[in-house]
Amino acid sequence: MDLYKFFNSIDMENHLRGLKYSFRADEAAWLVWNCATATTEEKHEAYRYIIDNLPDCGLNRDFETKKSVHEYLRAYMAAEDKLLEILKKSEPNTYYDYDILVDIGEDEYRHTESKPFSSLEKCLEAMPEDIYEDALYARVEKHWIDRKCRIEAKYSVNCELVKTRIWGDVPGYEEYAEFGSYLFECLWFKLPTPFKKGDIVCESKRTLYGYDPEPMVLRGGTEVWDYLLDKLIQRGDYTDMFAWVYKLVPETCGFDDDCGRTSLYDLEYYHGELKGANRLIKAMSSLLKGDISPKVYTDAYMLISAEARAEERKWIYDAYIPEYIEVMGLSKNCMENRKEGSDVSIEG
Repeated sequence: MDLYKFFNSIDMENHLRGLKYSFRADEAAWLVWNCATATTEEKHEAYRYIIDNLPDCGLNRDFETKKSVHEYLRAYMAAEDKLLEILKKSEPNTYYDYDILVDIGEDEYRHTESKPFSSLEKCLEAMPEDIYEDALYARVEKHWIDRKCRIEAKYSVNCELVKTRIWGDVPGYEEYAEFGSYLFECLWFKLPTPFKKGDIVCESKRTLYGYDPEPMVLRGGTEVWDYLLDKLIQRGDYTDMFAWVYKLVPETCGFDDDCGRTSLYDLEYYHGELKGANRLIKAMSSLLKGDISPKVYTDAYMLISAEARAEERKWIYDAYIPEYIEVMGLSKNCMENRKEGSDVSIEG
């Protein structure tokens, strides 16, 4: 089986495929679980492949009876099968509904919500009517009346089940609850990556479900973990595989030191055009790579941030009549300048 295809990042997929990297059982299991596009059926097929073809191994943390990856995968699949059984079962005092994430352009999204249904079958029958060309994914929920619990099931636009999760104590699932995704979130390992300090990267669009990726600058690759390597091997978890990045804050033209939201293994190289304040991302990248000095970066910051702030404040021209614009000391042709999008000149 081609395990590389389960990477959310096309760049990670291509890099490890090129290395002909051989996965351990725990690495492969996490990779499949973390995949944002594979269906539940495809993931179970991959789990069975791992059990049948990859040597069993322990885990980097002590989970009592879950010291075997193979044993855990069998229990995890049984738990997911049970959850799907409960999801499909129509019961008194329960109802189903769905909502669909829809792209309406210009970075704006909205949810299409449904009426309640008495069964999953009726819910899924009605759902395609609201799945238009701009739909990103669908979410079905089973609710228990008078109970603080529900099952959430994510479906692709082709109505294929991708992921299930529970909220609260779902009736009939008690004995399976311990075999949820918690174990996957407690795994840590170090994979080869193509990324280096200063690279301009973004989250894989596969993990964003249609949202536009946000460019950011990588503070470092896997080498940032080396000083804690022994502890990470023993006690590390999923959050310790997050990337260390700088994210631009457009309102201030400063950078947010972000190191806890994005998996390093879900990153891709950013290929979009950097405009406006985002040009500072290129400057920061060059600084971290050593291509420019701190002095040159400071000059770039002053110029780019000034231009970006001036562009954001062009609305001020619309707030004043031309006579006031002239009294304010702005050039007489500023009205034409703002319409054409050219720089504003100041009379002095």
